[in-house]
Amino acid sequence: MADDELGWKQLEKLPEQLRAFAHRAVKDVTFEFAEKVFLNLAENTPKKTGGLAASLRLEEVNDEKRVGQQVGYKVYYKDYDEKQRPYQEIANSLNRGWYLPHGTYVPGTYFMDRAVASLRGMDKKIDEVFEKYLEKIDLGEK
Repeated sequence: MADDELGWKQLEKLPEQLRAFAHRAVKDVTFEFAEKVFLNLAENTPKKTGGLAASLRLEEVNDEKRVGQQVGYKVYYKDYDEKQRPYQEIANSLNRGWYLPHGTYVPGTYFMDRAVASLRGMDKKIDEVFEKYLEKIDLGEK
C-alpha cells in the first residue's frame, strides 16, 4: 500500500469534524498552490504564436484511483498545434531545451521548472491552515 493511500485511510479514522477540517485544509491549500503554478505558467509561457499559452489548463483530478477524499489538481497544456504536435510536448521542449536536426542544441528557458518550484512549502502551509481550522473546533469547554 502506498504511503499516500495509507495516510488517507488513517485520516478516515478521525472524528468527522476533525477529518472535515483536515480535508478542507488540504483542498484549500492544494488549489491555492495549483493556481499559483497556473498563473506563473500563464505569465511565463512563451507566446510566439499564442497557441501554447492559450492551451494551458487547470483542472481538478477526478478518477477512480483516488482513495477516500484525496485531492488533486493538474496544470497542463491541452490540444495540438497546427502540425498535430501535442502542446504539452512543445512546452516540455521549450522548458528543457532540444536538439535541431543538424545537432545544434537550443537551450531551454526553464519556465516550467520555475513554476513548479513555487510548490515548495506546501506541506507547511497545509499545517498552518489546519491549525487555524482547529482553533474553530468547539470542545464544549466552559
